[in-house]
Amino acid sequence: MRTLSKSNSDTLTVIVDLLIPKKGSLPSPSDINVVEHIDDTISDAPQLMRLFVEGLRDINDKDFLSLQEKEQIDLLQKYECSNSLFFAELIRHTYNGYYTNPIVVRAIGMTGHPPQPKGYNLEQGNNFKLLEKVRERGQIWRNP
Repeated sequence: MRTLSKSNSDTLTVIVDLLIPKKGSLPSPSDINVVEHIDDTISDAPQLMRLFVEGLRDINDKDFLSLQEKEQIDLLQKYECSNSLFFAELIRHTYNGYYTNPIVVRAIGMTGHPPQPKGYNLEQGNNFKLLEKVRERGQIWRNP
């Protein structure tokens, strides 16, 4: 860990596993090192680092790790309402770390390749005809 303390890391591990529980062939975030991904990300952004360290400290101050799972979820729901900025960043970075992991990408059936040219069937025909009204209107912007 570059930024997070052991207690913050342990708390974040439990939180990310509550946000995205292990299901079927999908691993839990802690199984694929999402906490390390978040730690690396916030280490390069001082404002995020402060937001995460303070948010996790607040949660730790409520003895989060000693609570039962239902109580942990209730505490997080209340914390989401009172500290929406931290929670929004927590969700964003958890999802980014999870859904960009190659193990998860394969498990959900994605190839990691762009959808074109193989992914979607394109409608056949003269698609340039759709632009006729725009061309008829003429230039509506200024040249530099």
